[in-house]
Amino acid sequence: MDPERLVRKSLKIREGQLFVYDIEQRKTALDLGSFDSIYLIGAGKATSKMARAVSKVLSHRISGGAITVPYGINDIIE
Repeated sequence: MDPERLVRKSLKIREGQLFVYDIEQRKTALDLGSFDSIYLIGAGKATSKMARAVSKVLSHRISGGAITVPYGINDIIE
């Protein structure tokens, strides 16, 4: 399955909370108002697609971050 699609299905925002669903559909709720900053960090082949999905969900809430992908991975994060 596509890593970007998996992440999009696993993250939902409702009423200022980020809900993170695991593979068994158990959810964890995080109050986004309790965070001053959110940084996106990742490494690996699927990282660019996963980071793109997270950035679409969290959009303007991301303060910064860094990802590392193997040479030759040409996915672009917008």
